[in-house]
Amino acid sequence: MALRTFALATLFIAGFSFAAGQPYKFTPQAGFGGESEGNGTLKLFLGKPRPFHVVSHGTEQSDGSFRLEQRVAFEGKPPQDRVWILTTVSPDHYSATLSDASGPATGFTSGSRLCLRYRVKGPLVMHQELQLMSDGKTIDNVGVITLLGIPIGRLHETIERKDPGLTSNNSIKSKPTPIPDYEDRDQPVSVKDLEILDRANTLLANESAWSRKDTRECPPGAKSLSLFCALQKASIEVLGAYDHRRAALQEVRFAIEDATAGREFEHRLMDYNNLPETQFSDIKNILVAARAKVSARSGAEGH
Repeated sequence: MALRTFALATLFIAGFSFAAGQPYKFTPQAGFGGESEGNGTLKLFLGKPRPFHVVSHGTEQSDGSFRLEQRVAFEGKPPQDRVWILTTVSPDHYSATLSDASGPATGFTSGSRLCLRYRVKGPLVMHQELQLMSDGKTIDNVGVITLLGIPIGRLHETIERKDPGLTSNNSIKSKPTPIPDYEDRDQPVSVKDLEILDRANTLLANESAWSRKDTRECPPGAKSLSLFCALQKASIEVLGAYDHRRAALQEVRFAIEDATAGREFEHRLMDYNNLPETQFSDIKNILVAARAKVSARSGAEGH
């Protein structure tokens, strides 16, 4: 699971755009704005190369951060959706929150080259170098995965950007951000979604089992769990793997939106869990509300 996580996490860079005749200078808007597609392979240890395809769409946010939405598909596997937030920390230096990594990524640019580094889990570290080619729209993306400094895997991807619509001053024309499929409030559900919510509710049986300090890191054997970690653990127990955008988890996110009158959060599960005003009873009520929505759509009877 950790290896697939950092494989998906590396793909958030799919989408560069530079105007012809201009220096190839990376910025979040020029680099990630608009739409792009990437095709590549990931090879780990002695395993066979795993082909993947990624479609990305990036937009600048009102607070100055940059949001990149992706759909990643490895051959023979269902597609996975990911959302990244990229922030400028100083000129030519960046940080990014990656949904399933063990911490933020750090990066720097030099001309048309972008270098990234982040820890995936424990001692596993991803090092990436992306080079914009002479045609101004093709990116050669090479990643090396190391364990205690020893290379154990390699990623190679070719990214082709689609025309995002450049203006005469090399800025990207704004256009509405499409609503991802996973934000649809009428997604298909199954009994597994009910089982996930029931299990999460059981894991948070009493206030001593709840952690109000969520970092989105969920160590095995933890004595208390945040809302996010309870849902992650429940998902793994029910499905055998964590599904970040499973309907059950999305309904919890929607319940948080409803309970907070649409308040904006960067990470709904973590941020709501950590609000000073959030009480344990609020967490339980969110799970109950989410289960009611899933139960109504599945036709299942409540417990």
